[in-house]
Amino acid sequence: MRALILAGGFGTRLRSRLPGVPKALAPVGGRPFLAHQLDWLKAQGIDEAVIATHYLAEQIEAFAAELNGANIPLRVLREPKPLGTGGAIANAFQTLDGDDSLIVVNGDTHFAFALGPLIQRHAAAKTPVTLAIAHVGDTARYSTVELADGKVVSFRHATGDHAPGLVSCGAFMIDRAALRNAPPPPFSAETDLFPALVAGGLVAAHVVEGEEPFIDIGTADAYDAFRARMAPRALQPALLRQVISDHADLRGAMVALRETGRGIVFVADAEQRIVGVLTDGDVRNAVLERGMLQAPVTDHMTRDFVFVRDGTPKEEALKLIDSRIRAVPILDDARRLVDVVGGRLQPDAAPRLARARAPVRLSLAGGGTDFTNFFMRFGGVSLTASVAQYCHATMRRRDDRIITIYSHDLRTRAEAADIDALSYDGTLDLIKAGIKVLRPEFGFDLEIGSDFPPASGLGGSATILAATIGCLNEFREERLDNYTIAECAFEAERVELNIAGGWQDQYSTVFGGFNFIEFERDSNMVTPLRLAPATVNELEERLLFCHTGRAHLGAAIQEKNRELAEDEATATRYAEAVKAVANAMKSRLLRGKLDDFGELLDETWRIKKSYRPEVTTEALDDIYRTARSNGAEGGRLLGTGGGGFFVFYTPPFARYRVVAALEEKGARTMNVTLDAEGLKSWTARS
Repeated sequence: MRALILAGGFGTRLRSRLPGVPKALAPVGGRPFLAHQLDWLKAQGIDEAVIATHYLAEQIEAFAAELNGANIPLRVLREPKPLGTGGAIANAFQTLDGDDSLIVVNGDTHFAFALGPLIQRHAAAKTPVTLAIAHVGDTARYSTVELADGKVVSFRHATGDHAPGLVSCGAFMIDRAALRNAPPPPFSAETDLFPALVAGGLVAAHVVEGEEPFIDIGTADAYDAFRARMAPRALQPALLRQVISDHADLRGAMVALRETGRGIVFVADAEQRIVGVLTDGDVRNAVLERGMLQAPVTDHMTRDFVFVRDGTPKEEALKLIDSRIRAVPILDDARRLVDVVGGRLQPDAAPRLARARAPVRLSLAGGGTDFTNFFMRFGGVSLTASVAQYCHATMRRRDDRIITIYSHDLRTRAEAADIDALSYDGTLDLIKAGIKVLRPEFGFDLEIGSDFPPASGLGGSATILAATIGCLNEFREERLDNYTIAECAFEAERVELNIAGGWQDQYSTVFGGFNFIEFERDSNMVTPLRLAPATVNELEERLLFCHTGRAHLGAAIQEKNRELAEDEATATRYAEAVKAVANAMKSRLLRGKLDDFGELLDETWRIKKSYRPEVTTEALDDIYRTARSNGAEGGRLLGTGGGGFFVFYTPPFARYRVVAALEEKGARTMNVTLDAEGLKSWTARS
């Protein structure tokens, strides 16, 4: 038998607690709530679960893909627009040919009763609907019912009245015939379907017993109570958020890491004994290695970890903290967590002001091979340099938890009462994501501005995130290293906001200078290139930026790049071509032999256009022809394509001829000054 999970709502009552996360994936005990529901359905003998969803449906689809039948088969019915609970049921019957009956459960409710008696009651009653009914002490949030002779004779949707009584549990069995006279979607089962069926004597009741046969997590208080119930029982409340179950998966660990903002969580067994530790770096390495978030934390945690016994002087624990150890847990004799030393943001004695600046990147070769789905199969490389055009960030700590953000580039401001109230609403979401990944425990004012225009193709979003994280890093007791900062920026943009793209921008802006970056299944490696000063000086004299006057088409073309890896033969040829050029350019730079560097740039542009024609237009081709016909030896359009900046390579005595020709066509040119330092951050007292 199939079960239909109703999860199409917007989760408005939990939105501030779980911004950007659907209720079905709310973390509970280190696992998404949906995983607990699937465990229950499997235990009830359900053969397949079907989930009807609309809001943030792509996250639920990703969860189902990672699950791959590990609990029970999970099918996602994505609604193009909200259909309501009744419309979702009608759509399921229409889509699932052959099913005359379905078990239906609410996607935000945990059940603790057996489905077998409900199924038997439905078969005996011979009614098109049978509701699971329970007695509760407060009916305010639930649909109330009255019963007579085993049938529902009154059904009222939630009224808000505080009184004991009988309510619908949010689980029922329904036949296709129940929808014969239903209105067209969208419609509600609770207000548009059940009352009419009840009036016709067509709804049976199955009363479930037990102290708490169901728990609705639809409000923040109910969600917190359920999380506490599912957490290890012996833990102190203050430490609860830092501990996850040894049955948790990497997705649950990632959410817990984000909530704590401390870069580390502790894994506990059923007896609440700490059996391992897991850092944010462990999670990122695991995702790189296995490409999925469904893997159990026990496969990737550190079992042989450093700890001290309860009663040990705190200064001894502090002495253990070094560049490799983020935090030291204090355990009792039963290895239960008592306290944690380190791994947190600085206390109130810290400096009040932090600044950071991050340079844009100049992608010379290898673009497109830095996508995870590409390099996991074919490997990838990227040759980049950083340019002395910066994103500047200034952060001032507050005495309260209020967060204010101002973007000078967009002339836009955002404010939230605290980090839990920081929601993705289309206003400065990129900056918000960077903040959420680090999850600071204090309020602050953040101001950001850039030396370059938005949508320039210079990796600007990565610089914004790097500068934001750089400021937050200044307030940490244990500083994040460059790899971790870059990977946090990647997580914010690619995982938190699900924006398509690769990894090169984040590494380039954080490390700075010339870098040869290799992307492999097991790890990413950034190799700084030590160029002779004369080579760097000569490159600055020969390279020329030209702004096309058009914004680059980031997201649209990045989605196309994702598809490239699906055609194995094409992807293999592309990888071989761009890797060959990247290695040739690296050799020229290290040896200071720049005579054919422009030709190699031209080759990267020709390769890019041959595999992705949509990266250029006739107007862009005209700019390129103008530069080449006036002496430029090569160049390429930076970023994903469609607009932004060209970089051209000009030989001696041709530079100003190229500049004049381009400016005559209305394009704007700029000198290229290279950056050698990457992300810089520092603090001040005022």
